[in-house]
Amino acid sequence: MASGGGNKTAAEWRALAEAVRDGSGEDDAPACFQLGECYYWGQGGVREDYAQAIPWFTRAAVLGHAAALYRLGRCHEQGLGMPKDPLEAARLYRASVEHGDFYLCGHP
Repeated sequence: MASGGGNKTAAEWRALAEAVRDGSGEDDAPACFQLGECYYWGQGGVREDYAQAIPWFTRAAVLGHAAALYRLGRCHEQGLGMPKDPLEAARLYRASVEHGDFYLCGHP
């Protein structure tokens, strides 16, 4: 299931990616998260690439984006684009909930 991607067109994904990459969206946590989701799920004309998703999730997480904290936790837990680190995964999951993400309640 593709999460967080919405129904954006390829042109909308390209515009989002360009805005974040050129710096005009670098402080836009939702935009950074969505770009991470593109790489995580292989959406918007990019191939699935967890290692490319991680920096975007990290940027969004630094800006306080709860779902980005959750997604980073999943990457750490499952070793997606990085070595497995269950302790860091648990820390990120806790931080996600503390920032208001209730996705963890009964979802994978």
